[in-house]
Amino acid sequence: MKKNYLKFCQSLLISFLFLQNAQAIRILSGEFVAPYVFLDSDNGIDNQIVKKSFEAANVSVEFEKVPYIRVRMNYVSQHIDCASSTDESANLHGNYSNSYIDYEDAVYKLKSSNLPSVQKVSDLENYKVLAFQDARIYLGRDFRLMASVNKNYYEINDQKKQVEFLLNGKVDYIVGDIHVIEYYYNKIERNKIHHLNIDSEFEKYPVFEKLKYKIVCKDKENTEKFNEGFEKIQKNGVLQSILKSKDHAL
Repeated sequence: MKKNYLKFCQSLLISFLFLQNAQAIRILSGEFVAPYVFLDSDNGIDNQIVKKSFEAANVSVEFEKVPYIRVRMNYVSQHIDCASSTDESANLHGNYSNSYIDYEDAVYKLKSSNLPSVQKVSDLENYKVLAFQDARIYLGRDFRLMASVNKNYYEINDQKKQVEFLLNGKVDYIVGDIHVIEYYYNKIERNKIHHLNIDSEFEKYPVFEKLKYKIVCKDKENTEKFNEGFEKIQKNGVLQSILKSKDHAL
């Protein structure tokens, strides 16, 4: 028993020393969309999943954060090893991982309203809709058509304002990523005496396809390490803990 314990301690020490001494791989992280990526910390959902996955495979990482439009240009730099939150459509040369995160947009309304449920995008045509900036570009043909015929369709860059407008009844529906909307809802609620849960106040309609993102690495071994580590954090509960956390740099 004592012998096994000593072996366990030795393995932990070796892993620790490896992480301390090994040169960190550089991960390019595009866009600063809370709560996925924060400019001033690595506490975002996306950064945490990538970091914990590599750490589970005994690989340390450092992030280089740039606007999304600069990802392609910066990826070719010699000091960059991988890029996160991407897929094959980005045409970055390298080895793509298994998908590790879903970006999912949805339509929200207040449960207290008498507004109808949303089964398809065209159901929004006759209502006040506030979406995130450039939503009509990213959310597909049906959404673009709805936006073009709806005289009360608006877009906004400040997604906290989206949530505030819905709470104040200034719009009928809002459209945004489920983690982004929940993040800003929680930021607003934490300043109130009586905290509410988003599920008790908002009705959510997931009428859009999920976008599955991967990382791409120039070295195949780094991609394999990431896949190995991601599988581990799926099984040990770390991934679920990251996704469920309500404290991402609030």
